[in-house]
Amino acid sequence: MKPSGPRAVLAKNFPKLLDEAVERVEKEGADALVAFRANTRWVGPRNLITAQHGAAPIYFRSGEEQSIRYEGTLVRVVVRDEQKEEAKKLLDDHQLESTRNETWDGLKSVYLVQGLRRVAETPIEAFLKPDGTPAKAGMFPFTLVEATAPLPGFLYPGEASSERSFREGPAAQVMVSRYERDPAARAECINKYGDRCVVCSLSFGEMYGDDIGAGFIHVHHLDPLSSSKGAEVATSVERLRPVCANCHAMLHRTNPPLSPEDLKRRLKSRG
Repeated sequence: MKPSGPRAVLAKNFPKLLDEAVERVEKEGADALVAFRANTRWVGPRNLITAQHGAAPIYFRSGEEQSIRYEGTLVRVVVRDEQKEEAKKLLDDHQLESTRNETWDGLKSVYLVQGLRRVAETPIEAFLKPDGTPAKAGMFPFTLVEATAPLPGFLYPGEASSERSFREGPAAQVMVSRYERDPAARAECINKYGDRCVVCSLSFGEMYGDDIGAGFIHVHHLDPLSSSKGAEVATSVERLRPVCANCHAMLHRTNPPLSPEDLKRRLKSRG
């Protein structure tokens, strides 16, 4: 079976740490960052996010479970023996409270995850390796995959799911608090602006073929729903923009997020 989705990382971590990270996101909002420790050199994931302009989906299994239960966006990887001071800074700024007293013994890498949340249980075999064969649990602590498609409900932090307005929010109690996105708002945004990224001009249909790419695009809120703190808000199509997954992740590297215009200027300035 030929892979058709975005390249991503599968990883495992301790249940206690994953749950603590989710609690931080629930408290601080979808843009919240968490620095995790790894006792292996995460060179592959680092190269992946570099190739994808700074971000990649990351999916976690908890402990020895055989299925995926968490997802987020991998936005930074630092290999300790190459950037010791940067690894220390990431931990100082973003590690979980429960890991602050841990020593550096065995630490090989630090990786930064944004917007970690729980998702419906998904078999590891639902993800494909680059050669098209199913992923297996024995490949962990991490492996690079090409998901057949984004998991149901996968949203980069801040993603939307018109003079016309749509009622969006409040926080819906599912497995965690997530901000409701009106699918009509997404459709209205694409109808007005198209399905081409307003930052880099990428069209998934042109890049990957209409059979899998037509109509695929993220919808970015210029006013992040996480800033509503659970209150119901009205969103106009004028406050939405279509963006590709990579540019969407880059918009949310800052708090508050960059504007699409600012990110477009950055991209042009780099030639």
